[in-house]
Amino acid sequence: MTTATAMTGDLVRLRSEFLLFPGMCLTVEQASRLLDVTRDEAAGLLAVLEFEGLVAPGKRGAYRSTSPLLS
Repeated sequence: MTTATAMTGDLVRLRSEFLLFPGMCLTVEQASRLLDVTRDEAAGLLAVLEFEGLVAPGKRGAYRSTSPLLS
């Protein structure tokens, strides 16, 4: 598997996690462990999701879904 393909797969997985669990919040370090990627790769993936408007960084550095929680 190429690096670009792996990154695309990681991005799809991370996006899916946030969509499936709207209350989830992850730090860069937690995303790195979840996906088994480097901290820099995790930061880049979260930056893509932030650019897409799916997540936003919080005051403590954890990224949280921007979609409202369903009650």
